[in-house]
Amino acid sequence: MPPKQKNPKKPKPKPKNPKKPRPKNPKNPRPKNPKNPKKATKAPGAQPPTPTQPEPPPPSPSPPPSPSPPPPPLPPPLLGLKRTYVIDDPRAKRRGTVHYGTRWPAGDHDNAGTTVLPNNWRRTKRLQEAWDGLQWLQTERNAQVVPHSMRECLRFCRGTLPDHVLSDVTVRRLGTGDVFGCDDDTFQDWLAQNFTKPPSFENTPNHYKEFFRKPYVFWVIDSEEQDVSKWATAVIHLEQEEIANDNWKAGDDEADRFVLDPLFRRIESMAIIYEDGSEDDVLPRRERVYNRVKEILGACGITRGPNFRGRTDLWAPPANPVQQQDQEKEEVEIGDGFSSGLRAFDLVRQMLLRLINLYCIEPGVHNAEEFWKPLSGWFDPDTVRAEMIGYATMQLMKYMEYKTRIAIEPVQAMWIDKDRVDIQELEPDRGATKPFIPGSRDQDVEALMWLDAQGADEYSEDDDYVDDVDVFGPLDGNFRNEGGGDEDEDEYEYEDGDEDEAEDENEGGDEAEAENEDGDEDEDEDEDEDEDEDEDEDEGEGDLDSDNSGGNGDGGVAGGPKPPQKEPPGRVRPAQNSSITKGKPAQSRRRRREEEGENDDEEPPTSKRRRV
Repeated sequence: MPPKQKNPKKPKPKPKNPKKPRPKNPKNPRPKNPKNPKKATKAPGAQPPTPTQPEPPPPSPSPPPSPSPPPPPLPPPLLGLKRTYVIDDPRAKRRGTVHYGTRWPAGDHDNAGTTVLPNNWRRTKRLQEAWDGLQWLQTERNAQVVPHSMRECLRFCRGTLPDHVLSDVTVRRLGTGDVFGCDDDTFQDWLAQNFTKPPSFENTPNHYKEFFRKPYVFWVIDSEEQDVSKWATAVIHLEQEEIANDNWKAGDDEADRFVLDPLFRRIESMAIIYEDGSEDDVLPRRERVYNRVKEILGACGITRGPNFRGRTDLWAPPANPVQQQDQEKEEVEIGDGFSSGLRAFDLVRQMLLRLINLYCIEPGVHNAEEFWKPLSGWFDPDTVRAEMIGYATMQLMKYMEYKTRIAIEPVQAMWIDKDRVDIQELEPDRGATKPFIPGSRDQDVEALMWLDAQGADEYSEDDDYVDDVDVFGPLDGNFRNEGGGDEDEDEYEYEDGDEDEAEDENEGGDEAEAENEDGDEDEDEDEDEDEDEDEDEDEGEGDLDSDNSGGNGDGGVAGGPKPPQKEPPGRVRPAQNSSITKGKPAQSRRRRREEEGENDDEEPPTSKRRRV
């Protein structure tokens, strides 16, 4: 059988017209065909790809976004750099003096050299209010204190307190006229809308919760009337009460059974001070503020403590004293109607300084007797205004990060709205007030005033100064008849020895008259007798005039008691919080001469000290 033959391989036919690869054009690459994507090379051991949904077609191109609107323009600036002419020394870098170098480059610049002013200072509301407050303070001496002025000056005072005092003191935000100047119905509606019952710390609005945290509260209140500020001041001392100790259990120390409440929920004492010489309703307004402060505290859950005895009578010098009114009390000669804000600020400043002094002796201890003693008998509105101008200026410098300095600028004119202000009205008036005896009151509850010193050749009628019925307080038994003539001895009370001195004085006067009529005595003896009479007169007057030789006497007391002999004249203070309640009202010299039929043309006696 023949062997099998292998099939010979047929030669492969050559392709016709083979295509040469086209070179790639880097500038115009050929787009890939999305319908025939190249298959990915399958890696060894890889799982087959899962079927996926076909990709959605690409979105149609969106139109370009419209440009965003420009931001709204900034509000106009509240402050700026306008005037640049101030008093300066033209001699640059004079030895031993302070100099500032170059001027600020321009009004629209917020930086110069290494100095960069605070960010957005021109539109800062607090800075603008502080500037307004300063401008009001330096308009004129009888300008009202506006809320911006009061707020910034109190902020400065609070910032100066030492830490151990500040930890016990709350200087509250100002009370406003919509609460303390409205009628009773409006106040009750406000109280119901702002406080939730039952009264408690938890239900108290946040800005009233500060009442609970510290024992001393100073609250300056504007009880405004027809947009005119009427400033009153509330000074409150709160105390803690003992509460059960939740951690105490039987067998523990009995002294630890009760602990002090961390919150101050009890009123220990409270005073409301309000003085204004422009109105007759000082007492009703003071009482209204007192009652509303109590109601607000009660709505917070702060009630009377066991030691509370009603409103504390904190003595302060009056704004419209009776000594400066006419007999009909219709015209105020010296009393003012603008200083209620100055007095309120001065009161807070005095009380804070008093508390600092007490805490320097014994921190954290309430000395009620020293804390509530009368205020200073001297109030000068011009001095207080100058202090407030300084405090408000320092607040402005604080807000400007202490990158500014006080300058003195010539002023051509000033206006308040459309009213022109006389720029010289800021000049102080040193004769506008008199010193009072702290804590003093006569039988009509009027404060006692020291009068001006009077020379030996000066004489003043009492009725030219005040009404003798209303002003003269009861005497303390040391009265001497300065008006001349015989007086009924039963009309006045004398201390032991005063009556004998009065008789000696009268006898000396009779002897001098007899000697003058006879003309038999020598001139030297006349001078000796005159000296004796002067000595007797001084003894009759007591210490009030004993050291006033040469006619340079101190002031007299308007209806006041005679100072104790151990004190030098002009430095006398009666017992604190004492009221004089015994004796008879004095009569003026004019009234006595009218009743006795004296000759008005007769030369009045010389008095070194005016006693009103």
